[in-house]
Amino acid sequence: MNLSLGLSNVKESMLFGNPPSSFAFLQNARVDVGTNSCTVPNFSSVGCKLILATVQYFSATAPTLADNLGNTYTRLTVSDNASASVVLFYCISPTTNAVHNVTATVAGGYPTLSVDVFNCSKTPRFLLQNKNGLANSNNLQVGSIVSPAIDNLFYCGVNSFSTAAASSINQSYIITDNHTNGGGAQYAGASAYFINNLEIINNPTFTFSASVPCVAAHALFDTT
Repeated sequence: MNLSLGLSNVKESMLFGNPPSSFAFLQNARVDVGTNSCTVPNFSSVGCKLILATVQYFSATAPTLADNLGNTYTRLTVSDNASASVVLFYCISPTTNAVHNVTATVAGGYPTLSVDVFNCSKTPRFLLQNKNGLANSNNLQVGSIVSPAIDNLFYCGVNSFSTAAASSINQSYIITDNHTNGGGAQYAGASAYFINNLEIINNPTFTFSASVPCVAAHALFDTT
């Protein structure tokens, strides 16, 4: 893995200041009601070049993602343990509309779906992923990722099983969705992102209100 490129870019950023980021967060949409599937409320994806999604669930079958505009979503590697599962999806340069909705489907998985919409000054590209999980803990690192350059987008999601209070995360990650179990069948969890300007290795930690089964997934995107 070439760390020299990342270090060179860090030095340049420190000397000349950080240029405007290629990525800009637009909005989040989330739904947490459904035994086999759930659909987020309509949102506007106008101006979007990257859609990212987190699905918290538990099933031996991985979920699928679809929307009302016919876009194709790429599923990354599932992170799971004996009690919980989480997986990330992405769609690059999607068809967009002022009325846009996304549906997650997983039979008997009681899914929760969080969709995050990003604009980008260039064409985004998926680079790397990692994951982590613990049988029971009140905190969880999401899985270390090394960024080869500055101005990349880190994105992560966590399934914190049955927590009744919101999760938190460190390393300056910004939480876009943070939901609790609420006493229902759906799983608790959160999604977060970070656009790097100096750090080249990220492995943030989610902290929960109780010791619970927890799994996380982490992905990195750049531009071309």
